[in-house]
Amino acid sequence: MVAQNYTEDAQTQPNGGDLGFLPESSLNQSSPELRRMVLSLQPGQLSPVIHTQDGYRILKMISKEPSGQRDLSDPRAQQSIRETLLERKDQLLKTAYYERARNEAKVADFMARTVLEGAGSGK
Repeated sequence: MVAQNYTEDAQTQPNGGDLGFLPESSLNQSSPELRRMVLSLQPGQLSPVIHTQDGYRILKMISKEPSGQRDLSDPRAQQSIRETLLERKDQLLKTAYYERARNEAKVADFMARTVLEGAGSGK
């Protein structure tokens, strides 16, 4: 709630500061201190206030996942697949809808019509 109300990070603000799952390799671009801090946190643990080039951060490790492919019987893997398929279907349907609406749209210039009608009546 605090992150959602006070953060200046537009990317994480709508999710209450949640970064989601990040692969360990994504930490290679961060500072060594931040990398060490993240890797040392245990699930459920909060970090102290960390000063980074982007500002101050407080991190909470929600969980750690093993690297590699997930077993298809894993409910989280199934949910991830479902979400991906639904997002793709949704995007495809939106694209088709917008394309059809654009193709069937009729554009009318009411200002030009008003000017022409006014010129024809001798005003």
